[in-house]
Amino acid sequence: MAQDNLYVMLDIFDFDDDLVGTADDDPRVRGIIDNAWTTKEAQWSKDKTKNARKASKASNYLEQAQKRRSELDTMQARRDAWDAAKRSIDAVINKQIGLFSMRGYLLTEELGKIAEIASKATGVNVPVGAVQSLVPSGIEVREHEGAQGKELPVPKDASKYSNTESLLETYHYEDLYALLDAPQQPEGMGRGLGGKITHQPAATLKAWAEADKHKLPTKSTTIVGDHNKLFQKCCDVFADEDSKRAYDEYLAYRALRKIIDEAAMVASVSKKLDSATVAGFVRKMQESASRLGRTLSAEDADAYLQYMCSQKGITYASSVSGGTNTAAAVQYEVCPWCGAFMDPGVKSCTECGGRIFITCPNCGSENRADVKYCAKCGFDYGNLRRAQQVVDEATGSIEALRFDEAEQLLDTAETLWKSMPEIAQRRTVLEARRTQIGPLSDQLHDAIEHHAFHTAKQLYEDIGRRAPDFTDAQLLERINAGIAAAETIMKQAGPTPGVDVALRVYEACADYPGLSAILAANPPKPAGAVHVRADGVRRANVVSWDASATADAVYKVIRKAGSRPLDEHDGDEVERTAGTSATDTTIEPNTVYYYAVIATLGPLSAAMSLAEPVVNYFDVKDPQLVAEDGAIRIAWSGVPKNADVEVWRATGTDAPARRPGEGDRVSNIIGGGLQDTGLRNGTAYQYTLFAVYMDADGQRRYSQGVCVGGIPLSPPEPIEFVIPQLMPDDTFTLQWDAPNDGESRFFLAREDVGYSLGDSVPLRELASSYDELHVVSTGPDSGTFTLPDDAVYHLIPATVKEDTAFIGAVSTVTKRKVVSIDKITDSSGDAVIMFDWPQADCVRVLLAWRTDHYASGPNERGSSRKMVNKKTYDLLKAIKVEGLANKTTYYFSLFAQLGEGDAISYSAPSNRSFSFGKSDTVTYRVETSTFLGRIRSAKLVVESTGDVPPSELRVSKDMVPAFATQGACVLEVPQQSGAGRHEFPLPPSVLRKGQCYKLFFKDDDDYNHVDLILQAGISPEIG
Repeated sequence: MAQDNLYVMLDIFDFDDDLVGTADDDPRVRGIIDNAWTTKEAQWSKDKTKNARKASKASNYLEQAQKRRSELDTMQARRDAWDAAKRSIDAVINKQIGLFSMRGYLLTEELGKIAEIASKATGVNVPVGAVQSLVPSGIEVREHEGAQGKELPVPKDASKYSNTESLLETYHYEDLYALLDAPQQPEGMGRGLGGKITHQPAATLKAWAEADKHKLPTKSTTIVGDHNKLFQKCCDVFADEDSKRAYDEYLAYRALRKIIDEAAMVASVSKKLDSATVAGFVRKMQESASRLGRTLSAEDADAYLQYMCSQKGITYASSVSGGTNTAAAVQYEVCPWCGAFMDPGVKSCTECGGRIFITCPNCGSENRADVKYCAKCGFDYGNLRRAQQVVDEATGSIEALRFDEAEQLLDTAETLWKSMPEIAQRRTVLEARRTQIGPLSDQLHDAIEHHAFHTAKQLYEDIGRRAPDFTDAQLLERINAGIAAAETIMKQAGPTPGVDVALRVYEACADYPGLSAILAANPPKPAGAVHVRADGVRRANVVSWDASATADAVYKVIRKAGSRPLDEHDGDEVERTAGTSATDTTIEPNTVYYYAVIATLGPLSAAMSLAEPVVNYFDVKDPQLVAEDGAIRIAWSGVPKNADVEVWRATGTDAPARRPGEGDRVSNIIGGGLQDTGLRNGTAYQYTLFAVYMDADGQRRYSQGVCVGGIPLSPPEPIEFVIPQLMPDDTFTLQWDAPNDGESRFFLAREDVGYSLGDSVPLRELASSYDELHVVSTGPDSGTFTLPDDAVYHLIPATVKEDTAFIGAVSTVTKRKVVSIDKITDSSGDAVIMFDWPQADCVRVLLAWRTDHYASGPNERGSSRKMVNKKTYDLLKAIKVEGLANKTTYYFSLFAQLGEGDAISYSAPSNRSFSFGKSDTVTYRVETSTFLGRIRSAKLVVESTGDVPPSELRVSKDMVPAFATQGACVLEVPQQSGAGRHEFPLPPSVLRKGQCYKLFFKDDDDYNHVDLILQAGISPEIG
């Protein structure tokens, strides 16, 4: 179809809404179109820079966007564009209908298949109804043709959740969502979201799991230990959205499997499932999937039940006909919050309470809560669900008496959806709770934070008297545990506890009765002299002091900018430590700081010990030097906003500059780096990088400086090609064009790399960013290696010289082989590559071919390439390549593309060679020498006009072997590159006079392009 049609480009084509509107400036239509432009331009901009496959198309669309924004400004223009898009889509559908109906009728399942094909071909969501409306009246649509349904697929990660099932069942949790919604431990932390909890973001669910795990009772019991494991499992499962999605897929499978088993049990006696019973189970399966955010069509649910019946010999009567389930479509309303099914027309969900229809805050019209845009004005409804999730979090914070946190969450929700009634409702509850409890909640949390558990217990009881419905079992247990620990320590110490005991009690319960009197009798002595050292490289001030005369003192280090602190509360606390030093990394450069150290003993403090003021002048961070031909390139980062950079160079054996003015100043500094040119290759240069500041008096101040050095050099040649070849034992052979100067090293990356051929980078940077590949050398330009798993890796070759890496041609490599070339045939001068479509999640296959070697990766430079999707493949069940030359050997490599967009990767290649006519000739003979009638030595001599494919020499008594399976193999000949003469010694012990020999290619396809003949005039008999 016409891909430049704006309805298709902007993804706004809808069979039921032509977006013509009631006027040229219809606000609903304009809103939808403007939003579509904004969304698509953002996507095209991303594809242009991050998706090589889509970059060209995205650039084209972005150029068109500037010129075509006004094309849909009038009703007539929109009507014409919609009609044109509809005609092109209908043409695709009609073509498929013609193909599928060649036998005179269609099956209901085929209507869905046609819709799927048309959707992929046009990029528009084509419903089955649109296909059915175009079926000619003379074409019969049959319900089925002996179909047996389809098996419910098992998610690939299902097994990793099974171990958790038994533990969940022990405590009567349906799944991990039920655990977080109403945990038995910690008690009182239930969130009560019901089915809505499955629609929470993964980050929120993980945070809840971590909070619940942290609040588990400290006493070790079986139930606490089991819940600790379950909450940790939640943290793992809800680590990110992909992991959560995989768990939801498993839960959906488990729910559907259970329903299918129930259907089998119901039909076990009668051996029949009638249409009414099937309809009930279909709806039940759809609702189970919907509750987990999945859409299950009636056709798929019906097919799963039908498959079960066919396996168990149960007579089956489908409830689905005509490719759609129109009757079922009007029988229920789906809750947009929890996925439950309800009667049509209801305003709120009967299970989770969520409102089905939400008033648009822009125009006041009602829309379903799960729409993307308001149907009237085009207002974006995307923030509605996020606002509801934030409100749910605020509800939990109110119940936990975290009022400030709850207020912040409600403020956030209001910015997302101002008119949401739930926000006002929660604010009412929040204010009522605040009025009821007052400041006691803040005081309670503060007391617990400072281990003042006696005070905390009194506050807890006061809150309970004001709010009888308040309870927090974990909080109370934590309070009681702190008090009990202090009591145990005091009892064990006897009637006269010392200072050490008092300090242990203080740590357990800071306001334990009688504690202050013990400590007051032993006040702490102040710390000794305090010294501060500014470290500009680490960007830290290192504070050290002489210990106090009080043995058990703990030191509090405070810092103040601009003036001396007046007391221990005047300034920022840096650290509390029992040691005699602290490192302060939370400072700003070119700022005067004053430090003080206070020795403490429990709640008591000694006099402050003060240090002299200090100023830290930060150095630049992470300097990276790259040596080039006659030049040095240096890059750095972390230059403070109020600083400049000066660089001074020392040449040869001179020491690096210790202060500005020593050596030669390098002036061409641009941004975060410099390029120092005109240098002598082979001469060492040392650079000192100083950060320059202006102090309050206008004086220039310098950092201590960072030194780097290097030697300019003539760059070696980069490795322009690498050929990794997967072997049957899952190892790889590797060939590359070894550089004349420098060392060949190889690195692996899972993600795309930002380097290009010829780039030079510090070896340290390359080695810290990527894993080095261990290649076992088999020659100066060859080796072997293995991969740790079947993931797709980027292989980065580098020529290393003087600690600088020169990047070669990056290729992809994997041992995951999901597609295989069966054979290549000649079809009227074209090469036809035949293979089975991969069973894996393959979107497309890519065929690459060359005339010199097999392609090392799908994007190797110099390769011819052809990308084919499943639809094109199905036309021939093969790929046809035209325009190939005669008597030329072509090396074909077939890759399966896995994933889409930024997640594209490729499988390991399947390789096979082919040529039209014989392009090369290989002749062979066996030469022997004898003594007294016995063979003393023998060798195979092979002469070729090109490469020699892998071969084997076979011998047989009295007759020449006719097939590669006859006789005995006495020599295996590996592939030989290039034309010429090749000799291979033969073991005399296995040869006898009178035996006959013949050389065979190991791969029969090699006979298509190479003639293998015994040298003329030579007998095939040995001796």
